[in-house]
Order: sequence, then C-alpha cells, then structure tokens
Amino acid sequence: METADRSLRSDSGRPCHRRPRRLFSAAGAALVIIQCACHVVFGDASYAGWSFYDLLQIDRSAESSHIKKQFRRLSLEYHPDQYDGPGDSTALFRDIKEAYETLKDPAKRRLYDSYGGDQVMYQSMVEYFEELQRHNVVELYAYKPSVAILYSGNIDNIVANSPHIWLVTFYHSNCGGCRSAVTEMVRAGELANKTGNVRVGAVNCAYNMRTCHRFDIRHYGEIQIFPPNQDPSLGDHEEYNGPVVASRMLSAAEQLGASAVVQGLSPHALMQRIQMAPRSTSSKAPVVSLWLVDYYRPGCPPCEQIKSSIRRLSMELQGVAKVATVNCGEERCHSVPHYPYFQLIVQREGQVPEKHVIDFDVDGHPGGLALKVAGMVFKHVIGLRWEEPTRAKRSDKDEL
Repeated sequence: METADRSLRSDSGRPCHRRPRRLFSAAGAALVIIQCACHVVFGDASYAGWSFYDLLQIDRSAESSHIKKQFRRLSLEYHPDQYDGPGDSTALFRDIKEAYETLKDPAKRRLYDSYGGDQVMYQSMVEYFEELQRHNVVELYAYKPSVAILYSGNIDNIVANSPHIWLVTFYHSNCGGCRSAVTEMVRAGELANKTGNVRVGAVNCAYNMRTCHRFDIRHYGEIQIFPPNQDPSLGDHEEYNGPVVASRMLSAAEQLGASAVVQGLSPHALMQRIQMAPRSTSSKAPVVSLWLVDYYRPGCPPCEQIKSSIRRLSMELQGVAKVATVNCGEERCHSVPHYPYFQLIVQREGQVPEKHVIDFDVDGHPGGLALKVAGMVFKHVIGLRWEEPTRAKRSDKDEL
C-alpha cells in the first residue's frame, strides 16, 4: 500500500490526530483504517490551504496558554523521530512549529489575523512592519485589511498584472488631511472588496518617498487610479480629484476606461497581427485595417508619461483603428529614431502595409492625437470604404 507523502485530514479540512489502526485481511495484505471523531479520508499531503489555527487545532479566540498546550501535544505527536503514522511528518512538524511561533507572539498574531488570508501579503507585511519599527514610522492603515498597504517591496507584485482597478492614496502619516481621510478610504476598501472590479491601497510616503516620487505625487493625500492588467512599470494611472467619499471614489474608479491596447508586441509579432486581416466580405471595396502603433523602450520616461493617454486614445479610436504598443527593449526596432515613436499603419488587402509617421506631443491630449489620426486617415485612405473586419466567432482571448 502506498503511504509516502500522505497526511490525515477530516472533512472539515483539519488534520486528524488519531493513530491509524492496522488490520490484516485473510490474504495477509495490510489495510489501514483511519479513525477520527468525524468522517475522515486518507488524505492528500497538501495542506497549503490550512490556516495556522487549523494546524494547531484551535479557535481564533484561543488564549496563549491553550496555544502553548496544543503545540506541546502536536509537536510530540508529529516529531519526525517519534511519529509512527503513515508518511513523513517532517513538513507538517515544521509548519506546526511556524504556526506556534507566530500565534504565541501578540504582535505577529495581530498581523496574521489581519493579513494571513493572503500569504504573499502577509509575508510582505511582516517585513514592512519590522522596517517601520526600526524607522519609528507610524502606519495609518495598520491592521485595516480592506486597504492593502503598498510599498516598494510589494507594489509591483500586487498592482501590476492585477485584474482589478486599484484606487491608491499616497499619504504622509503627519498630514492632518490624510488622517481625516482614513475612515472613508477604509470604507471604500470594505465596499470594494464586495465587488469584482476595484481594490483599495495606500502608500505611506513617510517611509516610501522614492515610491511616491516614482508616481510623480505632488501633494500628500493624492489619490491615483490604476487600470487593470498593467506591465510592471505601472505607467498608466490617473489622479482622482473628487471628494474623499467612498461611493464617489469607487464610482470614479469603475468608470475608468478599460484599455483596448494590444500591448507589448515585438516588431515581428505586430506585422503578423496586421497581415492576419481576413479577406473582404464586400464586393464594393477591399478591407483595410488601420493600426496606430507606439514604439517604446522600457525605462524611457516620456514613454511612461504617455501610457494613460495611449489607453484613452485606444477607447476613442475603437471602431476606427487598433492601437498597439511595441516593446523595443526585448527586440531591436529597426528604423526607429527615438522613443516614443508613432506610426499609422494602413493594411490594404493583398498589398504591402503603408507606414506613416505621426508626431506625438507628450504634453498634449489624446483627443488631439485622435484628430490627427483622423486627418491621416482622410489623407491616406481617402476614397476607400473601411469596414470593421468580419471574423469567425472566437473566444474573448482571441479578439484583438
């Protein structure tokens, strides 16, 4: 019978600590019957979803004396040198010890109770609060789990590539207005967690001044909205200028236009996408696909500054042109003289793509560029009837 890497668990998901009783069949084959207070299966070794309270078999309200008592019992039962049950107890013993070391310490236990539901967030908070203590910095959003505490060590992992819109306040712990905003930000976080669209975070500039400079924060208490599914640069964000009222902030975040940009293509992949245009379904005119392409290099400040404009532009040009970005940091972009660099690419059926350079003013508005694109279309595509390409029905992942 296979017993390697197995552990005991009950229907509730908690470990079962009754010793197995061995019986023998008439054929002499060993069978294992697991006995517990409830229905139990000879479970899988993975218990990654168990909390520290589950591992120690205690309630969240357990007192320190009971925590210590349970640890002593379980550490004796599951010590690798004494355990005689199925499988290897080394990993389980290690995790039981980690659970005890956390829950016996009031400060660590409070952190775990606030952030332990997300292991990545919890580990980052352990490191963060240790740093705060060393630097004697006050954290206004401590132990308020509805507002994610963001700093240089976790903001890229949490906000970048997130499927959520992020509403983030950049504050200083000595700022009176920032202190007054805490209640509404926490309320916004609680309401946001009930939706699938928005999450709320906070960056303490008293400890994270470099992070606040990174996002060009001009005053403490400034609130920025980050659209979902961004690359690690997090260059696309817009300032919220309305009242610090939970419902108003969430409404503004939810109204933020989603990006229709085809992001991060290589030059080769871009041309493949452009030349994939289907054959015309109309006998009156050939199909023409229009693409506005932004060639950029990661780390280029002007490239980062215009990301929000590019996203808004992609929404304004829906039904007229596709907007794409080409990452020239991963693959060399030939004939690109500077960054950012824009082209309008016109693909006529059966012909070589036409490329037209478009100047882009970094300080300008996307509406102005949209008008310029429209002028380019009239100039270079005049006389042609452009139709949105008809496609076979595909999943959302296949759509441009």
